[in-house]
Amino acid sequence: MTAFANIQSALAEFFAQTSSQERLAQLQQSLISFEQQPSSWMSAIEFLSISSDQYVCMFSLGIIESTIKQRWNHLTSSEKQQIFRFLERYAFSDQDWRSNIPIIYGVRCKAVKIWTSICKRSLPELHDQFFSRITTLLSFPDSLTTESDLQSNLISFSLLKAACEELICQDSEISRAKYLENVSIFNCSVPQILSALFEVTERLLGQELIDSVNSLFIQFNGSTVESPFMNSLRLILYFDANLLFSSSNSKSEKKGLSNLLLQNFANILECLTLILSVSTIGDMNNCRMYSLLYIFLMLGSPHTLSTLLSSSRSRNLSPCIPIESLAEIGMHSISCLTEVVERKDIQRSVMIHHLPFIFRCLYWSMLILDPQFPLYDLSTSIVGLMAESGVALSTSQSANNLSGLASVSQTLESISEEYYQKMVDVLRPLVTVFLLFTRPANMDEQHGSLYSFSSTKFLQRVHFFTFNTCRPIITVYLSILDLWNAYLDFIKSYYANNNSSVRNAQIPPQNQQIISDLCASLLNTIYFSESAEYLDLLDSEYASGYTNCDDDHSTNSYLAFFDDLLQHVDCSDMMAEKESEYRGFMQSSLTLLSNIAHFNPTVVMHSVAAKFQEEMKIFTELCSTLERTKLEEHTTRKLHYSLRDLATCLNSLAYLSDHFASLSDSAMLKWLLQALVFNLNAGVTCCDRLKSLQIETLQQDVIQVVVGNISLLRCLLSGGLLMVSDAVTQNVTDIPQGHIVLSIDDKDAFTTSLLQCSHHLILTSPVSSLQTNAALLFQSIVISSAPPGFFPPANQLSEGSVLADLITCCCEPIRLKSFSIHLQRILMRTVTAYLLIDESATINLAKVNPQRTEELQALTAKKTGVLVNRLMPIFTQTLNVDILNSNRDAYFAGLCWLTEALASLIPLGTKSRRLMYDALTECGVLNAIWKCFEATSLSSEVYLFIAHLSFFVQFADIYGNQRATASMIPGFVTNVMQLLQVLDRNTATARLVSPVISHLLHLLDRLGQNRVAFHSLAPDVLRFISNCLVVNLAGGSISDLPTTVSNASKSDPDLCLRVFKTLFNTFSYEYTQLASNEEHLAAFLRPVLSVFSGKVFDPRLLISCIEFLTDLNTRHRFFTLPIFMTQWRSQFAQQWLELLSDRVNVAVQRGSDAESAIIGILHGVYCTPDGFNSKEFVASALEPFLARVLEKKEQFAAQLMTVLMEKSPKELAVLDEFTSLLSVLLVSVRQNPRVSVAVNGKFGQCEFLDYEQSISKRPVNVLL
Repeated sequence: MTAFANIQSALAEFFAQTSSQERLAQLQQSLISFEQQPSSWMSAIEFLSISSDQYVCMFSLGIIESTIKQRWNHLTSSEKQQIFRFLERYAFSDQDWRSNIPIIYGVRCKAVKIWTSICKRSLPELHDQFFSRITTLLSFPDSLTTESDLQSNLISFSLLKAACEELICQDSEISRAKYLENVSIFNCSVPQILSALFEVTERLLGQELIDSVNSLFIQFNGSTVESPFMNSLRLILYFDANLLFSSSNSKSEKKGLSNLLLQNFANILECLTLILSVSTIGDMNNCRMYSLLYIFLMLGSPHTLSTLLSSSRSRNLSPCIPIESLAEIGMHSISCLTEVVERKDIQRSVMIHHLPFIFRCLYWSMLILDPQFPLYDLSTSIVGLMAESGVALSTSQSANNLSGLASVSQTLESISEEYYQKMVDVLRPLVTVFLLFTRPANMDEQHGSLYSFSSTKFLQRVHFFTFNTCRPIITVYLSILDLWNAYLDFIKSYYANNNSSVRNAQIPPQNQQIISDLCASLLNTIYFSESAEYLDLLDSEYASGYTNCDDDHSTNSYLAFFDDLLQHVDCSDMMAEKESEYRGFMQSSLTLLSNIAHFNPTVVMHSVAAKFQEEMKIFTELCSTLERTKLEEHTTRKLHYSLRDLATCLNSLAYLSDHFASLSDSAMLKWLLQALVFNLNAGVTCCDRLKSLQIETLQQDVIQVVVGNISLLRCLLSGGLLMVSDAVTQNVTDIPQGHIVLSIDDKDAFTTSLLQCSHHLILTSPVSSLQTNAALLFQSIVISSAPPGFFPPANQLSEGSVLADLITCCCEPIRLKSFSIHLQRILMRTVTAYLLIDESATINLAKVNPQRTEELQALTAKKTGVLVNRLMPIFTQTLNVDILNSNRDAYFAGLCWLTEALASLIPLGTKSRRLMYDALTECGVLNAIWKCFEATSLSSEVYLFIAHLSFFVQFADIYGNQRATASMIPGFVTNVMQLLQVLDRNTATARLVSPVISHLLHLLDRLGQNRVAFHSLAPDVLRFISNCLVVNLAGGSISDLPTTVSNASKSDPDLCLRVFKTLFNTFSYEYTQLASNEEHLAAFLRPVLSVFSGKVFDPRLLISCIEFLTDLNTRHRFFTLPIFMTQWRSQFAQQWLELLSDRVNVAVQRGSDAESAIIGILHGVYCTPDGFNSKEFVASALEPFLARVLEKKEQFAAQLMTVLMEKSPKELAVLDEFTSLLSVLLVSVRQNPRVSVAVNGKFGQCEFLDYEQSISKRPVNVLL
């Protein structure tokens, strides 16, 4: 068999995928071997000349493409010309040649791309030849009515798109400067290309339609009257209806013509999109271009298509073409508009000439979305006119076309989402800066023709588009809400100046009206009483009313105590509900509402507060008459809407709490505070009788009201809006605006009421969300306050009070275990923080009120007694060796509680931290924990082992991160040393699991920041990371680090990155000590070198290690370290060269960030203040590397050394210069491996030639 027959047979068998995997692998390797032959491109040309087999053609073109990319500079001039001319003939063949060898145009498009890739290397020289071929593609016949004509056009447009795509594509084959030069040359021909595209498009659409639409755009000021607008719209609809419904003698023939026409339009628009992405867009016929884009925008509008389909149902018509093909035209048109508005490199003077056309295109496309617009009447009259004029229409074959209608409706829904999302994307920049700097003087006229554009009417259309068209499509609606946020942000920045805030700025009345209308519409959408039908559809994931607190209390469940430590997540976040459509909708809506409130907070908040007051009355009445309420269907629905609106108001006010301080008076806040306390008490009482409602939906509603009430109270507490004083000041100016000042008695009554509600819900409610939120309210009372803030009154600490009972819950293990894990965490944090805070620490309080100071000092002493005598014993009783041996579960729980108690110190000051440390030290619990930890087995008790590490991490976070606190933990350094020794022993028989390594990394990173404590530990920590953590990442061995690191980067790449980051940080923290010792340096560099072994396929790890090394050199001049230069630099350099020359390593692709990073560091390690050290580079890197990859290394090394010596050290110190020379070497090595494979006769049976024989087959200049 011939080589061609073997190739064809192999490709057919390979793509059939019916052979065994071994056989397919053999075929693949044989095809790769054939492709890698130096002369394979000659065979490829031969195959293309005689075959039209798609697989053979694509394979052959792939060979030629690889030759151009990898071996082009090593071909002779005649060989280059042979390839170039063949591709030109093959891609741009005439009709006769094409009819003799029918190749699908997809193959020809690839040929055009490859031919263009040659042209763009030397476009100035090949300019005439390239654009001569492009011009040929744009020569169209006089007739464009037959299928053959449209097919020919389609091929021409496809080839044009392929050529333009390749020409303006920036890749690693050409430099940035060359790319810019090519774009500049291309732009010179853009007017000619566009003129040809516009001409053929206008011929396909028809002159009457073109003239009608052009008349709309002639007036630059946007003035448009009804008659021409409606006439042009009528013609567009007629064209659309013809495509959809008109039939012929042969329905398949008509369908083929319509589809070809739409494909032509799609290709034209894709070409235009490419041109607009790089063109200067200055020398264009804007009226002509935007007329076409407007036509296509309307042709493919889902609303237009939907209206035409609706108006055709009375005649039982069915589309004869897929409606998605028409919608695609509209989306391509939007893409063209997006290319223009998103260009950042266009001059303002140029953009000003384009924007009025873009605005009108979008304004008119949104105008027809209004139900008041007579689009349906127009469509009905057009369909009737077509029927009456004798046009053959495509009717449904079935009398009942319900299935077809359902399919079309489903398609329209899918199309609408994508189409309107594209609309939102193009509107985003238009509603901000563009809308302001492009308007002529008369563009803000609100009166006059509906069809005339003005900026105010445009925003009104966007408003309608938002709440009528986009809102049913939740993803698009959320996106357009972000658009309005961008608009408001721009208004704030545009009208505010250095001397005035946004609220005091003079915002034009029309903008104020837009914002006011936006607020009203937004509030209507979030209230159930206004939008129940829509909101009920979103609310599909509403949580169940009774979520009992029967969590798993087994040993493993206590992992929840420390599982979030590494992510630094507050325990309150663990209560977050699963994200749903409704939650996303409310979050986006309330974020926008908060943004609106920047402009007029009083109006917005009074509007929400009025709704809150209205619904609260209904809620209060329900709570007082719960048992006597008789619920009928209409009553239930009304009550449901009222309760949901009350919860919405509470959530809205929580989002608006940042603006409370902007209110001119505090009257509303005082009323709100009283209402919230009253409402919470009523809600708690109602929750006790929830089952009497008997309707789960209403039970859920009540729960949401109480949760929202608690959340708003927490916002008020944490926002600092409530102030406490011994006596309310009489001087109004002393009270900050928007704040409330309470007397001590009022504060005590307020906190007592909240504590009673929290206590009741925590201890009695069966609903987990109510318990958790009540505990968070308790936490807010304690943590969010500053003395003399909202701490509970002193009498609450006496026996029998609710606060004393909550403290008792934390001091009695049996009661504490009865709560869910979340509650245990919150309660332990809150109670510990309360007992640690010194309430008498207020500045100058002793001078102002000595009696108050004495009372607070006595209270603080009493709390300290509770801490020492009641809370600490639960730790000492559970955290000892006896309990560890007899009751592991009790020990585990005690350790988790202590970890959480430590976490309570995070927001507290030094005094509280010292008090906690003294208490822990005096009771001996710290020493007991270390003894217990030494007795813990890593292999069989991994969870307990992790729990210990979590405690150490928390302890280090609190006490080990600052010099000032180092003195508080004198035994910490010794204990960490013991920890490392325990790990060394344990890991000899058991592998560290990821959570253990993760906790250890956090602990070591925190320890490293304490430079005083870390100094003596650094060598041991470094050895531990290198010999223990790195090895344990993938269960390997230290003798095969490359394989270990490779496996680790595949199994857990993020953890692998963290380990190496900690390794580099450890070495950098104690650089002077570690870098001066050969053993320490080896422990550091061995794992780093293994990253560059060629086995790691994660480019992030490669790049990160290079960045770490570069940073190390920047900080400490590491590359000039004598030990590194003499013992390690050569090894690293050879590994880097190996990676750069490796053709199969997926981590280092040509032109990738990884390749750039490796070249940069390879250059950096040989750079000195005097320049690049060429001799050292050749001697220590190049020659050893070539010895491994080439047998005839002397020729390469000598030639490259000659070139290097021609450049001065200062010249080679420039990275770009070094990169260009190195690329020559890399190309040569990639093309000339140690063993070359050449096909001899039968495909797949190869003979092996040595390098000298292979290279002698054709001339090679390695320095080309």
